[in-house]
Amino acid sequence: MAQFQSMDKEISGLKGLLKLYGFGGIGLNGIILIISAWIHLGANSGQIYSPMEACYYGMSSIINNNPDQEQINQKVIEELDKNKILFAVEGITLVKQLDDYSCDVVTKDSQGYRSFQVGLEKNSRFKHLYKILEVTEKQIESRYQR
Repeated sequence: MAQFQSMDKEISGLKGLLKLYGFGGIGLNGIILIISAWIHLGANSGQIYSPMEACYYGMSSIINNNPDQEQINQKVIEELDKNKILFAVEGITLVKQLDDYSCDVVTKDSQGYRSFQVGLEKNSRFKHLYKILEVTEKQIESRYQR
């Protein structure tokens, strides 16, 4: 009987310690939840675009001769300014996503249709997740791209 009483005292002594561990774990998980929500909300305050949307909105700003620095890499903007490239385009007629990091954008202007190969870069620090890294004009391959 004495053996059972000593075990009861030991168990009673552990109850306080187990309660402390339990409440400490709940508090620590709450703190981690608050910190991760704060990081998630602060990291990407802008709207996240898919690669196709990034191509469309980025190229729209380029062909409207008003490049958006949040959607286009600074090197592309400097290249446009250095070569004094101005567009007289009616609009974008086709955006075709080739893979996760490139698109084919077909535009219509007074001379006909022109095709641009658009390269993207992805980074979680970008406001829209993707930025246009390079734009190269290429020959339209077939009449079905028009």
